[in-house]
Parts: sequence; structure tokens; C-alpha cells
Amino acid sequence: MRIDGPKFIGNALCLDFVNTLTWRGTPWPHDYLRGYGDLVDWSRRAGLLDEGEAAELHKKAGKDRRRGDTVLGVARELREAIHGLITSAARGKGHAAADIAALNRVLAKAPRRHGLAKGERGFVWKLSERPRTLDAMLFPIAESAGETLVAAEAARLKSCASPQCGWVFLDTTRGNRRRWCDMADCGNRVKARRHYLKAHTPPEKRR
Repeated sequence: MRIDGPKFIGNALCLDFVNTLTWRGTPWPHDYLRGYGDLVDWSRRAGLLDEGEAAELHKKAGKDRRRGDTVLGVARELREAIHGLITSAARGKGHAAADIAALNRVLAKAPRRHGLAKGERGFVWKLSERPRTLDAMLFPIAESAGETLVAAEAARLKSCASPQCGWVFLDTTRGNRRRWCDMADCGNRVKARRHYLKAHTPPEKRR
């Protein structure tokens, strides 16, 4: 996994958001959201904000750093709640009440939808009001989580097969055989390690 920026490999907005923390559960996790500005920049890359909106939020956060830090904390809490709900669904386990509550707190603040419109990456919801607050990007992320949990088959919600990775994705392949976050990253890395170990293991110790 590279540290220059998270890839959009999740096939759902909420899963790409979960993947802004990599190597989750290892001694060396890396958080791409180190400050509120990182959250804004990621949201622009994800198509949630245009350049003007991102610049406006950067400016607002510069004037109210405490509020920006608060929103970042809520974003991280939402991220871990979505991760918990997605991985629980994938494993067929019960959901933690705290995770559902964290997601619902953001959903409760989301503006109402009243139709569809054509966006840069496909259709988007038309909202009763377009929020300009520092937490505006959290609403579509939370809605994506709800939609994914309701609509997706549990068997297609997966974590990368590399135990050090921790990225999640929606498997949209025909045979539901996807194992890696990205074959070019974790897939090749694990295969290369297996090849190395096989080449350096005496024949009598191979299975």
C-alpha cells in the first residue's frame, strides 16, 4: 500500500472512505486524514466537492480550527462505525449498537432528498438544501453506507486477503472471486513473498 494517497477501489463511496485508514489493526496504521484539510482534499478527489467548494471549506476551517478539528473527529468516528458495520455484515455477525448509533447521528443531520440529477460521476440526489457547513461531505458518505448495507449481498462485502492491509471493497466481479484490494499492490506483494519463500525453502520441508 502506497502512502501517497488512497486509491478508490471500494466500488462504493463509503468503502473508499473506510480505506482512508490503511494497515488497520497493525502496529503501523496510516491515517490519510491527519487534519481537516485532508478530509476536504479527499472529498474533492471523491467528487463530493468541486474546487470552489473545497476552497471555501478550507477558508472556513482556517477561521475556525476548533470546529474543523471537531468535524475531523466525527469523520473518524463515522469511518470506524462504517468499518465495523461492513465487516460485521461480511462475516455474518451482529452489529455493534454503538456503530449503528454513530451512523444514525450523521444521517439524522443529512438534508432531505427530493429527486435525482446528473452528476460528474453519474446520477446524484437533488437535496432540499445544499449544505455549506464544514461537515457537508459526511452526509453523502453516511447515506452511501446505509445504501450499501441495505442493498449489497453480504458475500460481496469483503476485506483484502492480505491481513496487513485492512482495506474493504464491494466485489462486483461476475464470479465473486475478487480477493485483493488491488492486484497491483497486495496481490502481487503476497504472490512475490510466496515465490520467495518457496524458492528459499529446502525441498524436504515443502508441503
